Amino acid sequence: MSNTAELDDLLSRLVDDQLDDAGTAHLQEVLRDDTAARRRYRQVLALHAGLQWGYVAAAREASPAATPRAVGRWWLPWSVALAASLMVALIVALRSSVTDTSLLTASSLSNGTLTWNDGGTQRTLDAGQSVSAGRLLLEGANAIAVLRFADHTMLTLSGDTEVAVEEQGGKRLDLRRGTLAAEVTQQQPGQPLVITTTTARLEVLGTVFTVSAGVDATALAVDHGRVRLERLADQQAVEVVAGEQASVSFDTAKRIAVSVRPQVPDTWQVDFAHRPQAHWSGTWTAPVAASSGLFSAVPYVAGRDGTGRPFIHHGVRVSGEQEGTRPFVRLHAGSRLTVRFRTMRGDSRTQIKVMLCMLRDGAAFGGTFFATVDPRSHPADADGWRTAVLAMPAFLPTRPTIHPSPIGQCVMFILANTAAKPAGLEVAAITVDRP
Repeated sequence: MSNTAELDDLLSRLVDDQLDDAGTAHLQEVLRDDTAARRRYRQVLALHAGLQWGYVAAAREASPAATPRAVGRWWLPWSVALAASLMVALIVALRSSVTDTSLLTASSLSNGTLTWNDGGTQRTLDAGQSVSAGRLLLEGANAIAVLRFADHTMLTLSGDTEVAVEEQGGKRLDLRRGTLAAEVTQQQPGQPLVITTTTARLEVLGTVFTVSAGVDATALAVDHGRVRLERLADQQAVEVVAGEQASVSFDTAKRIAVSVRPQVPDTWQVDFAHRPQAHWSGTWTAPVAASSGLFSAVPYVAGRDGTGRPFIHHGVRVSGEQEGTRPFVRLHAGSRLTVRFRTMRGDSRTQIKVMLCMLRDGAAFGGTFFATVDPRSHPADADGWRTAVLAMPAFLPTRPTIHPSPIGQCVMFILANTAAKPAGLEVAAITVDRP
């Protein structure tokens, strides 16, 4: 909080109607920049209003019955009431001008549910809704939520992620689990954006980066600007700049190593001959004799309706070798995605949706893009396998005015899924290449 004595003096002069224009401007500045000061302001003025109204009630109860001696003082309680009314109006006007409680706005949400809780109230959020400080919980292994501060700082939460957000001398994020990518505009001097995890503290003035928090480790990748990364166990700190990465754990025996981020390749493939990464979504079947390995769709929560009932989709999700939002392949105008798949329920009419979740410039969220695959358009072989080849124009943007194209961006994950009902989707191979 700002200097308590100074704040109390300003509030005392305010309620005594002795605060001049300069004092009012200074009070507004203090309240705008300090959450704790705003809390004390509301408490003091609420107390003062209560006292004023209490005095009105007392004056009414103490006033004698109407007699000739009381005629000259009939206006006293009403004048006090009028003064209290004016004070309440002043409180409301000043509060509305300096204490807008909206802190974050949900810009977009897909493949999951976003819940906000301030310790007393809980809400399920839709795109376009704003919330004050509190805890945000993103549910869904394939979920993506983009949130925006008033200064246009953007946060992208992905997968099952929990983060507490407050604004106290700067933005404060407590990333309890999961992954977020941040595009931070230049912050005010002395008011950095600070992220804490179980193992690290990150301090940011303005940059683009991705941070993933696990139970015992934190991984950071910076694309633009610089981030100060501090290990909580021993306060050792390093500065990670554009194009670098670092990670910290509870192990203090080793110094924090900062390394150059590897270049994102232009091609990538997987054929499920070997066990997939643990953070991928699907059920793996190892190859047997002449049969190839495959990855079967699993159910996941794609959202909830107004009553809280979940929408269940069935899908297969693949990403890079490292857990989190590390990009694993870059797309170009001539890139194409090939997927070998089949459905085991004999329903060739069920359409397959292929989603690309993208990162711009390696770290900032770049949007989601969908292509539709009609199995009937791709002949099946003797074992029921079909092959679909998707060029970049086949992928349509979810938000075309903001993220019009995946070209030039990097893939965070690929999701092949069916909606509404399970179709027994199995995937034998996925390839991204440039023929």
